Amino acid sequence: MIVTILVLAAAVIVGVIANTRVRPYAKSEVQGVKLELMVSPLLALTTLLLAFVLVQVFTSYNRAKLSAGDEAGRVAGEFRLLQYLNDEHTITGQSALICYARAVVNLEWPIMAESNMEVVPEVSQWGALLTDVLTDVAATRTSQPFGVIISTERDRIDARRRRIAETRPAVPGAVTWLMLGVSAVAILSIATFTLPYVARRVQIGSLTLLTFVFATMQIAILEIDSKYDGWIRVGPEEMELISKVMEQHFVDHYPDFVLPCDADGQKPGAKHTPSSARVMHALD
Repeated sequence: MIVTILVLAAAVIVGVIANTRVRPYAKSEVQGVKLELMVSPLLALTTLLLAFVLVQVFTSYNRAKLSAGDEAGRVAGEFRLLQYLNDEHTITGQSALICYARAVVNLEWPIMAESNMEVVPEVSQWGALLTDVLTDVAATRTSQPFGVIISTERDRIDARRRRIAETRPAVPGAVTWLMLGVSAVAILSIATFTLPYVARRVQIGSLTLLTFVFATMQIAILEIDSKYDGWIRVGPEEMELISKVMEQHFVDHYPDFVLPCDADGQKPGAKHTPSSARVMHALD
């Protein structure tokens, strides 16, 4: 953000200074092609580039938001479906889902906010426990609602994979620098070669407004592209709400059972050690 503002501000300053040297050589508007017409294509290109990139990052942001909401919905649905199993499997499965939701909110989301595409082991271990429960049930039961539970579990895993995958920036670093470079060149060109017949304060005011628009668009693009962090972000509110609802339901039905995790979704006494691998692992 700071780099964007500094670069564009420098382009304005350099352009205004250069314009003082260009003004004495300005000729009548009717002679030849006006310089404004020569700079206009560059301005149009800059605007189109920013608009195109903004659409791309907003699309990625929407995918991240939909994936997060879809995952929360699948967790809630699976929690309800597990109550059709016997008490042993229901208790183990539902408690695993509560711990899973807690771990997603308190452990995996902060990692994603740092733009790290990592799989948090604590989240995966609760998914693995749930898989063990379903594997045990599969040995004796293959009819409904077991088939629906398996389908919901598969959808939950896929939603988590898509949510983590969206951590990757939609705009490559090279394109980000290209946007900044093109914007700076456009502002520099306009400041240097146009508006030779207007008052200085009008020129500077127009350039300031144009710079503000370009800077705002680029900062908005960077904010939206971070997805899980910043002013415009996808938060864990849906999963957090689902976690609280499931916990209340579970406590009402099994008041004597102690959940196998703490408030952050970790096993008691466990220490959070996030993986350093920046690749997609098998998701549970």
